[in-house]
Amino acid sequence: MNQTWKTFADEFYRDGSLRDIYVFDVRLEDWTAVARFIVGQEYRIEFSGAWTQPTFPSDMARLFLSGPESELTLLSIDVSGVQLNCHFFSQEEIEFDLDPDDVQDGSRLAALFEFMKGLADALGKDVVLTPENIPDIVIFRCSPGAEMVYTPFGGFS
Repeated sequence: MNQTWKTFADEFYRDGSLRDIYVFDVRLEDWTAVARFIVGQEYRIEFSGAWTQPTFPSDMARLFLSGPESELTLLSIDVSGVQLNCHFFSQEEIEFDLDPDDVQDGSRLAALFEFMKGLADALGKDVVLTPENIPDIVIFRCSPGAEMVYTPFGGFS
């Protein structure tokens, strides 16, 4: 995708909502692949909530809620100044959220795209970026081994 930052800037307009990165139809083994990808890229990570160790557990199921009184685990990843957060809501869906204000120039957008492409290749699945909590409106889609596909949305401004 050889377009300039200005082409995509409206998608990261600060409108009070987040943007979400999703991977659908996943299993626990996919979560293990995500952990290997993140560790392999040497991103700075931090866990808080139920899991506070500095690294991923050997059993990824430990990161998910185990009962109604369970505390969520939060994973924060620094991708060249873009903070991605994962709350481990469901083993069947990978979701990271990000503040669009973190993506305010071409270098940060390139880092975000690199993360999404790496994730798609590591999982062998499509990775999409959407408006917050609207997984059916895909702004950016990356398939394994393919270029990013852009569908203009323009936010709610």
